[in-house]
Amino acid sequence: MKYYKYLEELSHAKAWVDGGEIPIKPAGSYLSLEREGIMTPDEVLQLSAPGLPITPIKDRPGHFDIGGMVDVWVSGGDPCALRTGGRMTFENCTFNGVPVNGELFMKGEDPLILCFTKADSAEKELADRMGKNFVVEITNLEKIKASIDRCLGVEGVFRDVLYTASGERNHFLKNDEDSWQQEFRIIWHTITAEDCWVALPPGCAKIVDF
Repeated sequence: MKYYKYLEELSHAKAWVDGGEIPIKPAGSYLSLEREGIMTPDEVLQLSAPGLPITPIKDRPGHFDIGGMVDVWVSGGDPCALRTGGRMTFENCTFNGVPVNGELFMKGEDPLILCFTKADSAEKELADRMGKNFVVEITNLEKIKASIDRCLGVEGVFRDVLYTASGERNHFLKNDEDSWQQEFRIIWHTITAEDCWVALPPGCAKIVDF
């Protein structure tokens, strides 16, 4: 498997290949009530519900169903709305005749995030769906991460994104509907959730023709 970065402009691609500055945006930059392209209602939200039957409500982004009875609205499109976190505990509850016991924890986090596609090859169809025109193949991911770590003064965390039909969410766990992106991510927890420009060294990527 290889790592690819889809980009809008040729100048952006050249920065990855020849070295140069690139922007890294907070997760909230990709947050939307509607799921379209790289925009999704799954960003920022950190939601875990051990023991609870929680599922997303179709056509109602940010709303989750617990046991077929409780509608929990946890996003609202505001990356700051859940920053302090929230917790709900269900003990000896019965919804629709089904015993429900567990804890729901949710909060918002807005770290800097850098997304790649992990796949066997670059695809024009994927670029079109993302609204991108160019793609580079990453040839030295470790060098890229080390350079950005130094620029930000923070060590990034990286792994594959997993996809689920359940309502649980975190920066590396999204809805099945986003699985076409085949994401691999690096995140940096910085003090401020603002766009940052960082310098990339040359020789870490190459432009790929579709």
